[in-house]
This record gives sequence, C-alpha cells and structure tokens, in this order.
Amino acid sequence: MGLFGDIKGQRSTMGGHYFIPDAHYVVEIQRCKTGKTRKNVDFFVVECLIRETDSDKMRPGAPGEMMVTLDKDPALGNIADFMRMGLWIQGRDAEVDGLPPSAEDVEMDEDIADEVVGENNPLAGLVMGVYAYNKDTKAGNPFTRHRWMTSEEARTKIQVAKVAQATQVAQAAQAAS
Repeated sequence: MGLFGDIKGQRSTMGGHYFIPDAHYVVEIQRCKTGKTRKNVDFFVVECLIRETDSDKMRPGAPGEMMVTLDKDPALGNIADFMRMGLWIQGRDAEVDGLPPSAEDVEMDEDIADEVVGENNPLAGLVMGVYAYNKDTKAGNPFTRHRWMTSEEARTKIQVAKVAQATQVAQAAQAAS
C-alpha cells in the first residue's frame, strides 16, 4: 500500500474549536464522530457551525464543537444527553408518530449511538441549541459542560442575554454622562 492507501473516505477534522463557556448557541450539526486522541483515549465529538450566539468571543459562521473523552465517568451520560435531544428534535421536526413527550424519554442504546456516528450521520444538518458553562471537577479544575436544547429555547435565551447586555451598555452610558 502506498502513502495514501487509506485516504478513501477520510475527512479533515475541525479540531479545537470548543464552545466558549457562559454563552448560548444555535448550531447546525455538521457531523458526529468518534476517534482516538494522541494518547490513545477514545473520544466522541459533535462538530457544529454556529448560526446564532450571545457570546462576544464566537460569531455566527464559526465552527464549534463538543468533545467528550470516554475515560471520564460522566462521558456516556453527556453523550447520551446530546443524542437523546438531537434525536428527539429530529423526530419532532419530522412529526414522527409516537414520539416521547421529552428528550429524556428517548430510548438510547449502543446500536442507536453507533448509528449516530455512522456513515450516514443522521444528525448532520440538524439545528439545535446548546449552552456551554464551566463546572469544577473534583480536583477543582474547570470543565466545560454542555446543555443541549431546542433551537427555539436557545434563541429565546440569546435574545434575553442581548437585551440584558444592551441595558447594561445604556446604563453605563447614562452613568458616564
């Protein structure tokens, strides 16, 4: 096999464009995938394109991603939460009969998770929301958590944040004059 023998089907990764904490985002899922880090740790990543945000550090059109390494206790729960919400939104938008009343009620198992990261990547193109925030680990180090939600909920939170920011700017300008 030559130097590029394994190139068929390969794609680049966006790599390292993590969501900035304390902000809401409306994103379009580009793909979900798994892999291994340089230290040979299994990971799951959701690659997104930011459509809307209240972050002053990330802009619409920028890439954003959530990466979960599977060597941590909460990894599978965090991945399952994302997948449940994504599959529920997809089912809601497609008006699927018998859809559970909430994302928490969506059945999740290994076969479904394998399909989400499979060749068809069924969540690619889905628009949903996410809130990124920091939480301290047991060792006291900051860890970015992600709360996935509908795009409608994220848009509402973004609008509230923008109104609050505009109010603060107006109050600061008034106090300065």
